[in-house]
Amino acid sequence: MPTPTLPGHSRALKLELEASPASSSTERYPGRVVDEDSSSLASAYQEESKVSKSLSEVTLSEVALESPWRNAIASDWRQLGNAPGELRNDRNVLLAALKQNGLALMYASPQLRSDRAVALEAVKQNGGALAYVSPELRASDRGLVLEAICRSGLALQFASEAQKQDRSLVLQAVCHCGFALQFAAEELQNDYAIATAAVKQNAEALKLVSEKFRADKKLVKEAILSSESVTMAVDELDEAEIEALLVKRGSPFRYASRALRADRTLVMEAVQRDGSALIFADATLKKDKTIVRQALLQRGWALLFAAEELRADPALVLEAVQNHHLAMRFATQELRCDRSFVIQAAARNGEVLAHVATDFLWDREVVLKAVNQTGSALRFAVPELRADGEIVSKAMAQNPQAFAHVCGQLKWDKTLVLQIVSQHGASLAEVPTELRADKDVVLAAVCQDGKALMWASNFLKADKDVVMQAVRKTGRALQFASEALRNNPSIALEAVSQSTSAWAVLERSLRSDPVFAIECVRKNPKVVSLVADELQVPQEALLKLALAEASMTSEKGSMMQLVLESWTCFQLASTELQADEDLSMAAVQQCWEALRFAKKPNLTVMLAAVRQDWRAAQLLQDAEESEMAIMAMKVPQVVQVPAFAASRATLLAAVRQDGLLLQHGPRTLRADHEVVETAVSRN
Repeated sequence: MPTPTLPGHSRALKLELEASPASSSTERYPGRVVDEDSSSLASAYQEESKVSKSLSEVTLSEVALESPWRNAIASDWRQLGNAPGELRNDRNVLLAALKQNGLALMYASPQLRSDRAVALEAVKQNGGALAYVSPELRASDRGLVLEAICRSGLALQFASEAQKQDRSLVLQAVCHCGFALQFAAEELQNDYAIATAAVKQNAEALKLVSEKFRADKKLVKEAILSSESVTMAVDELDEAEIEALLVKRGSPFRYASRALRADRTLVMEAVQRDGSALIFADATLKKDKTIVRQALLQRGWALLFAAEELRADPALVLEAVQNHHLAMRFATQELRCDRSFVIQAAARNGEVLAHVATDFLWDREVVLKAVNQTGSALRFAVPELRADGEIVSKAMAQNPQAFAHVCGQLKWDKTLVLQIVSQHGASLAEVPTELRADKDVVLAAVCQDGKALMWASNFLKADKDVVMQAVRKTGRALQFASEALRNNPSIALEAVSQSTSAWAVLERSLRSDPVFAIECVRKNPKVVSLVADELQVPQEALLKLALAEASMTSEKGSMMQLVLESWTCFQLASTELQADEDLSMAAVQQCWEALRFAKKPNLTVMLAAVRQDWRAAQLLQDAEESEMAIMAMKVPQVVQVPAFAASRATLLAAVRQDGLLLQHGPRTLRADHEVVETAVSRN
């Protein structure tokens, strides 16, 4: 007996399964994850299985092996948690799920969790799956535990107590993940070699070692050398927030004993690795100029942790400011109010204007020094100085993007604007609306950066000269042109010639034009794969046509060879050849859809197409009525196309073959005595 199909309710259940979002977990080793509606889904499935059994006399296990569960599990291993018990005890189904994620073992039956081969497959895929192996197997199989640990050191937490005392296993675990040290037996946590291996793998594991080891200079140095200085966004934080951040994410030196924090050589090692480690140094060493200078070279803002007298040292603060502008905030009040010092600091790092008294933002000399070093520092100056020609000129010379902060009439100064957009086309975004409609300004911008066309006025986005210059610089700038110019073949071709990625922004009408597509490949062969995907033709055929003379598309022999290789090449033929019976037949015999490209196909070609698939008639609605009737005689199903059914002769020809096709005729013909009589006589 053939396997019956599931009734409609099972198909709906499948759709419900596929539509439901997969459960997820942020934990590395999650507990059992089952959708809230799993029990109702399982109940529905079991109920449907009973119905199926009564209808087709198959067993529950036979139904369970059908979709939707197999399909659902194949696409998402988590669905195994919602599946009936028979499937969760099916070894093959479980192994398929384990290939996706070893954690699928959590849904297995107790019997399969005790199966060594299954467990081994699970831990090979995900070491954390050791959590779901039966306790008896875990405790008795050292090789299995070792495999899991080699995949994930943290799997040590699921080992037996005896295995956590196994020095070799623990050493393997910490070599893969330093944090695994916390799961080792206490005596092994105090093993110097194991502790060293843990901090070498992860410097943060220093927090897990004993106080005795945190006082060991060699071990702490190992942690410092194993650490990496991470980028910290501290610009918007206050002093307390910076300190809190470092206590949480700072140098592993924070775990060192008090005695080691006063060790000058070790502190020097720490600040060389990460300047912010200065916060954890002993107070006496925060007064050590050599150590502090070393810290400031690494992180200028570490000045916050230096002793008061060093934060008042002009030379040291200037070194810090050069490294990071935030250091200015941590200099003493006296220094920050000293005009000569502020001028020196601004010359080192213009961004210090963010941390000086308001009076200095009115000081022309201070602002000049700042923008000469960092053009964007113009944003901190008062509006009056942001409208000062000399200051603006200095800022622009250093960074054209500073134009965004210019004030006053200078915004409308065409000479200045031309100078800016010629250096940085994207600055057109900051130009007043009136100048974005100035052709000279926009041309200067797009010649520097084609994407600046984005900010041009709509009028200039429709200017052929402007758009052509933009796409010559940046092909993808075509997307910002007016609709009319996006459909302009010469401009579009120029865009694709400049950039392969411009193909993606072409209008669909151009991308589907075979003549244009071949020309694109001719201009830029790199676009061949994209064109081939669009037209569904072989890349080799496209390249052959692109590299050959343009007349090749009109050569019947050459095109016949390509069409015989792939019917889709028929669309690349010239208009004259698309009307050729031999070429049309060669294409249509491969696939009726080639009819789309045929020009005025004759009856022979039409019949070849509809004999493959009656739907080809949808492409033949302009055929003569006599031709429609002949096609209906050969393939009566063509009357499912309204244009064919509307023809009395065609419908008569069809119902002579199959009376039931009368249903596709229009109301008038379904009331026609002869047509109805013919249909009834047939069926």
